[in-house]
Amino acid sequence: FSRQRIVQFSNYVRAANLIIIALLIRESSTGIVLTFFVLIAFGINRLILAGLSAGLPLVVLKEKLVVANALAVTGGTIGVVIGGGLGIGIKKVLDHRISGDQADALVILFGCLGYAVSGLLARRLRRFEIGPRDLESTQIEAGWKEMIEGFHILKSHKDSLRGIFATAIQRGGLTSLTMMVLSNRDCCCCWVYWYHPTWNLAQSAHAQYNVLLHKK
Repeated sequence: FSRQRIVQFSNYVRAANLIIIALLIRESSTGIVLTFFVLIAFGINRLILAGLSAGLPLVVLKEKLVVANALAVTGGTIGVVIGGGLGIGIKKVLDHRISGDQADALVILFGCLGYAVSGLLARRLRRFEIGPRDLESTQIEAGWKEMIEGFHILKSHKDSLRGIFATAIQRGGLTSLTMMVLSNRDCCCCWVYWYHPTWNLAQSAHAQYNVLLHKK
């Protein structure tokens, strides 16, 4: 499968997923249904980032790959901060005119628009510009072999192994806290205020930045 197509349509799917989440938030919905769609959003985001990360070595020179990786992380963080700030600002303006749930839903729709734009920007990439190339194996057996080789490499590089464990704990903890808050109606307003109005808008800005970076 073309990574460009995966990135493009994953952005469209997440935009559609956010529309559903916005409707649920507008109706003050909480619990299992909302949690289900939020977890879908997390999963799609991982797919988008995985496709872009795998394609980055194909669009930059080998000697500039480390710089490009650093730029992707740093610039993405800046995009998250800017998007988060916009989300908070828009919500504060809307809170004076409509109810809190409606304001949250509208800000989520702004984030949805960002993902739709990211999908359109991904069309600027040629179909196989970010892979996979012919030399990249697509066999499942080869994938398992490479994964085992990766574990052996990590075993001999303890610092990298500790970094991956730390990232896994942080990601797992974030997801667990999100699910805990979703299960508590009294705390849900805090989650709605942070995750939806700011995080989705911030992540959509991040997605647009990453697509533009790959085009460069």
